Amino acid sequence: MAAMEQAAAVDPQFVRVRLERSHVFIDRSAAAIARLQQSGLADPELDPDITARALSAMVSRLAYVTFVLGQSVPFDTLVGTVTRLWTNALRMPRD
Repeated sequence: MAAMEQAAAVDPQFVRVRLERSHVFIDRSAAAIARLQQSGLADPELDPDITARALSAMVSRLAYVTFVLGQSVPFDTLVGTVTRLWTNALRMPRD
């Protein structure tokens, strides 16, 4: 992750590759959010694409801070918290 940050800072071609990689995850998440909305399980007023971008950015930055900058958190706590933030952001029912 640290090397990707460094390369993106100096290589425009690497930035394009990195954005393409990011868009795959965002597109998949946006499609999943739209399906949840259609099923009545997520807030229908959210824009799926923007929501996916925001949540992806949160997860990406958290991973960078945790794994590159060494702000360690127990892995199960990290996963549980991020999962809860996702479901809360989408206003998904707890059950």
